[in-house]
Amino acid sequence: MSVVIPAYNCEHYLARAISSALAQTYRGIECIVVNDGSTDGTADVIASFGDRIRSVTKPNGGASAARNAGIGMARGAYVAFLDVDDYWLPTKIANQIEVFRRHPGLVLVSCDFSWERPGDTTGATMATNAGPPFQAEHVRVFHDLTELLRNPYLGTPTVIVEASALREVGCFDTSLPLGEDVDLYFRLCDGRSYATLHQSLTRAQLRHGSLTTQIRGYTDNLRVFDRLAVSLPGLSAEQRELLEAQRMAVYRRWVSDLLVRGAGANAREVLRRSREAGRLPGYLGFYLKSLIAPILPSLRKARRTLAGQVSRSKSGSETRGAQ
Repeated sequence: MSVVIPAYNCEHYLARAISSALAQTYRGIECIVVNDGSTDGTADVIASFGDRIRSVTKPNGGASAARNAGIGMARGAYVAFLDVDDYWLPTKIANQIEVFRRHPGLVLVSCDFSWERPGDTTGATMATNAGPPFQAEHVRVFHDLTELLRNPYLGTPTVIVEASALREVGCFDTSLPLGEDVDLYFRLCDGRSYATLHQSLTRAQLRHGSLTTQIRGYTDNLRVFDRLAVSLPGLSAEQRELLEAQRMAVYRRWVSDLLVRGAGANAREVLRRSREAGRLPGYLGFYLKSLIAPILPSLRKARRTLAGQVSRSKSGSETRGAQ
């Protein structure tokens, strides 16, 4: 069992991620850390773990290239991926390997995860807490792409994949800064069985400036779904409908993000692009909001200010009444 951790300028989070991999109750894990050209103290953190981990340093090339380098070093029959700002509960690997054991022929097993906000210190005590035991009733096995089309965002740190199949499909696509995980899931699971274990065994950290929160990811996700429409001509009518819904959901999130930023003209351009791809629910409402988008941030700020004034006024009245 091989764990691959890509690391780039992550000295504040890396030790927690590595420790959570080494603290797994499943034995026989090799932990591979790929230093992707870091310029901070990442190398020192890696060195502090000594021979408990394997590591390699390479020029910066992005998370996909770093994961692929780790896959090239992996010796296990299965490969799991862990991002540096995330961590696992101690029974994560053991529970998922049990799914593979009970259902021979699976190519991928994912699990549930939960988000942690910046500043949350829950992870500091993670290693001392026992993870949840395996619960067979929470396993769902799938034999076609319908469920993946319904829920393609599994989260890279939740999955364990069969190593030979991973290499067979060509690992991660390094041309995709975002959406590379979704792209890989579809290539892996096309014509193969996969499963989800509905136990929350992974904790994912939200942090400012991460790729997850950047707008450029929307175009990459659209590329993934557009390619699927071409590369999977045998999809059923239901699957085509689900694919279309996923594509429109990306456009909806993209437009909403632009409106929050007050970028009305950019929102209208994305709306125009969405019309070429399909019918976006709520199109007219989005368009009307785009016309007043430049003043929306100011309106939201004024509303928050007014709400604060009302709250302070109410608090003052209650204090005077108590006197």
